[in-house]
Amino acid sequence: MNALAASLSHLAFLPPLAQVNNGGGAVEIVGGGVCLIFVLAYAALSLAGLVWVIVDVVKRSDLETGMKIVWILVAWFLNLLGVALYYFIGRKPGGGAGSV
Repeated sequence: MNALAASLSHLAFLPPLAQVNNGGGAVEIVGGGVCLIFVLAYAALSLAGLVWVIVDVVKRSDLETGMKIVWILVAWFLNLLGVALYYFIGRKPGGGAGSV
């Protein structure tokens, strides 16, 4: 279990929150799994938001191709901030591609 926790904390590119020496010479890593959960949740939300922006932008006929590319790049490079910017600034009031 210690090796698994150590490898997961390095996978998340975050240092463990604490290292505890149990007195037997082995060091247990505490908190690395919590960091990994937050990193994976952020990654999943970012990916879902990016996919949503791409689908919504591509379906819109009122945007020129240049603006479609700009919004996709904003969502790509700014992650959740870019998705929020598109939602509040880039979308048409009263709905997007899914509106009738």
